[in-house]
Formats: sequence, structure tokens, C-alpha cells
Amino acid sequence: MIGIGTLFAACNTIGSPTLVPPTATATPITDIRFAPTEVPAGLPENPLQMVMQPVSSSLYVEPEVTVEPEIGEVILPVSSTQAELDLEEAILNYSSVTVDIVPAANPADVLRALCDASEQTSAVWVDGVSFTAALAQNCGEPIYVVEKRINNQLETGEAGVVIINRNLGSTQLSALNSRTFCRFAVDDFYSWLLPLMVFRANNVDPTRFETVNDYDDAQEMVEAVASGECAGAGLSSIVYNDIIEDDEAISDNISVSFASPPIPFAVLMYPVEMQLGIRVSLTEGLQRLVDDDDDSELLRPFLGQDNLRVVKLEDFAEYDAFLDDVGLDFSILGN
Repeated sequence: MIGIGTLFAACNTIGSPTLVPPTATATPITDIRFAPTEVPAGLPENPLQMVMQPVSSSLYVEPEVTVEPEIGEVILPVSSTQAELDLEEAILNYSSVTVDIVPAANPADVLRALCDASEQTSAVWVDGVSFTAALAQNCGEPIYVVEKRINNQLETGEAGVVIINRNLGSTQLSALNSRTFCRFAVDDFYSWLLPLMVFRANNVDPTRFETVNDYDDAQEMVEAVASGECAGAGLSSIVYNDIIEDDEAISDNISVSFASPPIPFAVLMYPVEMQLGIRVSLTEGLQRLVDDDDDSELLRPFLGQDNLRVVKLEDFAEYDAFLDDVGLDFSILGN
């Protein structure tokens, strides 16, 4: 018996397992059920950027730039204005979506916020041309288009016209060749950028203009076309019609050589990665905000809206046909 007990004791001692200390290497998670998830844009921990070029230019504040040793230029953050904070709070109240209002300097910056790869998700209000570019680049989904009340009717866009002096002997755009064309500024849409697209579609070479003169006042520019000081000019149809309505004598010396289809006002576009629940909440909340007469005023300095209308792409068929005639590659615009 003693021998058997001794044998069992010996066997138990020999067979005892050796404890191995745990390794410090983490085991990668391959099961998606246990993988960490990012906080969706639109929650307090990750606000959704809402980028737009305000119709009130005073709402855009140019960021300051400083130079740091061994780093170079550093853009300092811009503090939110009271108008931004009030609108953010109103959107939160109506939609339960946390947004960060980001005013932009120009349409190209708005388009880049939507289409450029970034860690920050941005819903944006693009202008008409950027709307087409975003669709061409397949980087966003249109939701709302701004409506403005014009002559007691809600409109989703505004046309542009190219006017010429009636004494040129022709109402064709080609009559502008080797003559003086007038505009507001090199970056103004209706007086220069839209006419450039019109010229392209009608085989007019703006490099053949004798001169291009800038004006600060629409009334003065239209009068200059009527007097012959300018052979032609571009401007919005609304502005032009208001001027000739007040002074019909001006129109006797002016012909409208080209009128574009309405160019859409601001269009709200959501990025493809925006979570469905956030989309629905924000879409419904914005409509409720605009329907409130008081709170709608918080959005008006940014968009100038009288209403928001759900986008139907067929509503822009005439505008799309015009852009097809222009022949620009909108898939590279803003890159």
C-alpha cells in the first residue's frame, strides 16, 4: 500500500501543468459584433458640419493666419457668431441633430466640403453649378432646394441674361466680338461666370473682347449698355427687369441676346455616408423650422429662403439641357 501511494504521489507531481504567463499581444477582433463603432455625425459627441455660403456676406469671417516657428502658417479657429449658435440651437430643438454651422467663402469651398474625402462629415448647401458638379461626382444626395418669393410666386431659381446695345446691328452674341463687355467682378456669377458658359455654348471667344470693364452698380451698368459705353453685359433677370420697369426708356436701346433657364438657388445635399436615422430627423426638423415664422428668420440670413422644397431632379430638366450645351466636365469642377 505504501508503494502504491508513493507511486500515485510521484505521478501527480510529474503530471502537474506548468502555468504560462499571459502575453501582452492583443488578439485582433474579427467578429464585427464586438468591433468598436464610430459615433455617427449628428450626435453631441460628433456634430454634423452644415457648410454654406451665407447670402449675408457679413456672416463669413475670414480666419486669421499666424506663422509658428518650425511649423509655418497656422490657421486660427474662428469663434462661432451668435447667428450660428442660434441656428444650431434651433436645428437641435426641431430635429435632435447636433450641427456645427460652417460659413464658407465661396461655392468651391462648399463643394469640397461635400466631395473631398475627410474625417468630418458635412451636409452642405451648394449653388446651382456646384449642385450639378456634386451629382456628376456622385458624392451627395439632393434633399431640399431653396424657394424664394418673386413677384408673389415661389421660385426655385433665378435666370440670367446677357444684354447688348441695340445699335450694334445684330442681336446675336457674336456682335460682342472686339467690343467692350461689362460686369460686376471677375468672380460674380450672373455678370461673368454665367456669361462665360453662355459664350462657350454659342462659340463666342471672350478673349476677343476689346476690354472688360467692372461696375459696382447694376443701374449704372445697364445705363452704360443703353448708351453704348458697354456693348453688352450680364446680370440676373430679376435685377434687369426691376431696372427697366423703373425706367422703360432704357429698354428701348437694349436687346436681351440670351436668357438662361433658372439657375437653382441653394440645394441641400447629404453625403453618402450620413446615417439614415440622422438624415430623416434632420430633413423633417428643417421643414418644421422653416414652417415656423419666427425660427425661419434664423435661417434666412444664411439662405435667404422663403420655403424649402423637396428636390425632384425632373424639375431641373431645362437647366440640365443648358449645361449639356455648355459642354463643361462638371465631374472635375472644384477639385
